[in-house]
Amino acid sequence: MRQRLLSLDMLRGLSIFGMVFSAIIPSGVLPPWMYHIQNPPPTHNLDMAQAGITWVDMVFPIFIFCMGVAIPLSGRAKIAAGKSAKEYFKELFTRFFMLWGFAYPLIKLGFVAYGITPSMTGSKMLFAGIRPAEVARMEWPDIRREPSGELVIMVRPSVAKTREVRLVRVRGALAPLLESSLASSPAGSIVPVSWGNIAKAVRADAGLKHRHDAARHSFASYALASGVPLAQVQDEMGHSRGSAMLFRHYRALATPSEASAFWSIA
Repeated sequence: MRQRLLSLDMLRGLSIFGMVFSAIIPSGVLPPWMYHIQNPPPTHNLDMAQAGITWVDMVFPIFIFCMGVAIPLSGRAKIAAGKSAKEYFKELFTRFFMLWGFAYPLIKLGFVAYGITPSMTGSKMLFAGIRPAEVARMEWPDIRREPSGELVIMVRPSVAKTREVRLVRVRGALAPLLESSLASSPAGSIVPVSWGNIAKAVRADAGLKHRHDAARHSFASYALASGVPLAQVQDEMGHSRGSAMLFRHYRALATPSEASAFWSIA
């Protein structure tokens, strides 16, 4: 039996344990050194001005280091055992493409998105009135926590259709979805890579036709029916055509009881 390098195996095992453990640490309750240095507690908003490094920042680089050490050691041992260099590199690239063929569809089809779920992406349109194109440009630091603990969504000028910043209060089923996702301190884009394909498949399964901004328009009707002031709805939606159009098209399309049921969706 070929002798293994136990020190390398132990270091690789510890790095895998560290990656798993760092992913399940609860947010905001432990010292800063227990989190990524640029996602400090209690809000865990991305802060690129933070300098330094913690053990959480080290576990994945250590794993990559272990892999880099293991590959030439493994290759040398296989060639010494009689395998030709051609056979070895064929095996190496075969394993690479098998891993790539497993991982790429998961990312491309949106099944793996690091804290992102299709339901959360759709909820940002339905429960926050944000345009689909705006959601597609949003990143996790755009989710802010107020001193009161309430979550708000900042639509930055570079994201907003109107190129004007606005804040959107988090309501309804969107709040628990965001809370559960923020617990893992995600970074990068908020939406899955192929959200459009996912949304199309969901509509087909539900027998729904595509209607432009239907979720956003539903937000307006249910917000007005639940008593949210017209000016606030206009501000949160980033509506540039004035409140008259909102009042004319979206008021009285839902009753207060229907609005209550909508905001109670879990």
